[in-house]
Amino acid sequence: MENLNIREFTDGDATATAQIYFDAVRLGTTQFYDNRQRVAWAEKVPDTDEWRERLQLQHSFVAQLNAGLVGLMTLDDHGHIDLAFVVPDLIGKGVARALYERIEAEALRRGIGRLDTAASYLGQRFFKRQGWSVIRQQSVMMGDVFLTNFVME
Repeated sequence: MENLNIREFTDGDATATAQIYFDAVRLGTTQFYDNRQRVAWAEKVPDTDEWRERLQLQHSFVAQLNAGLVGLMTLDDHGHIDLAFVVPDLIGKGVARALYERIEAEALRRGIGRLDTAASYLGQRFFKRQGWSVIRQQSVMMGDVFLTNFVME
């Protein structure tokens, strides 16, 4: 994708990335999760300060297209990808792939030899295309509903 730039998260990205997360969950997963599940997963846009702190505790990268942010992906020191979200209009357009390539390079740079995640249905499709395997399917309780996700590596 032309004009797509992958860069490290900065504090000023917190509001935009919180909105990306909310929109990706609420609008981008409608094919896989019902409204109650999506609301339990993302009741509201995350608080900017709490969200900023969450992303500061990991190696966080954002995808910038022209002047706006369109995706984010995070990696912790143990190789866990906690967050991987793209604005709904750009799902399947190469944004996640570009972010993942940066995460993979960062993992190699840090000597992390194995990556894992708990992926949604949509995330599972993406990670499978990157050569990942499903270790197990699981149901996790969020609020008062269960959501299915996939432990992958």
